[in-house]
This record gives sequence, structure tokens and C-alpha cells, in this order.
Amino acid sequence: MPVIKNNYASEVNTPKVPLMIGCSGGGGHIAAIKGILEFLIQTYGGRVKTSTYKPVLYAEKQWTPIRNQIQTGSAAMEYSVVTGVISRLTNLPILPASDSIQEEIIALNQKETAISGAGRGYIDMLLDVYPAGYESAAIWNILQRQDRTSELKKLIKK
Repeated sequence: MPVIKNNYASEVNTPKVPLMIGCSGGGGHIAAIKGILEFLIQTYGGRVKTSTYKPVLYAEKQWTPIRNQIQTGSAAMEYSVVTGVISRLTNLPILPASDSIQEEIIALNQKETAISGAGRGYIDMLLDVYPAGYESAAIWNILQRQDRTSELKKLIKK
């Protein structure tokens, strides 16, 4: 979506405050939103005011049924009988092992904790808003690292 100069030109000299929303579902989203922020600051200077958002840490997330389903599903995937049935009879993705997901959640949370004091210039839809965001980002990251594209495609369809 192009930035139209008239959106930021104003007869009233009040700064524009864009709502920046990113998604931890892949590094490209974060790189893009940081690039857009930098572009707005460089192009429009004082006419753009950036907001800072405090990351929502994993411990601050409420327990929800979807988080429970992911935890139960990933634990069940540790049995080859279950994964065999799922892969042959359904179009559901095979989730990574629950210990791998938990390790990735810890890593994501550590990154968010490191920036929590300074905040970030965008709201992260997965980590900040979606109830099972840490779990979802962890699963995505693991499957991406393992180059399990067929499972990623199944996740996208769901």
C-alpha cells in the first residue's frame, strides 16, 4: 500500500500517529514494519509521531481453550501412531514436539523481555493480541527451521 503524501500533509501542524501492526509469523513481517516506520520518520520527520508499545510477555497471557488444545495436540504428536493416523486420514498439520514448542516459547519470551523496557514501535498481532500467539509463533518458527513446508501450508489453510 503506497504512502500518499497528502495523508501526512496538513494545514494544522499536528503530528500524525500511525497505528503500526506487525506479526511475528516470520521475520519478513517484522523487517517490513521496521522499514515502514523508518521510511515515515525519514520522509515526514516531525509530522509523524511514533508510538511505543510494551510487549505482552508470555506470563501475562491468559490461559484459553485454544492454548490448551495446542498443548494437548503437540503432546499427542509424540506418539507415532497418532501422527500416522493424522497424516493419512486428515489434513491437520503434524505439530512439533511439545518440548520443542516450549523451548521456542522461552526464546521468544526472552527476546520480548529484552525489549520490554524500551518497547517497540508496533503492536505484534501474534505475541500481543492473539491468545495462543506465543504457541503459534513457536510452531511456525520450528516448522520453518525444519523446512516442513507441507505442514506450514496446512497451518495457513487452518
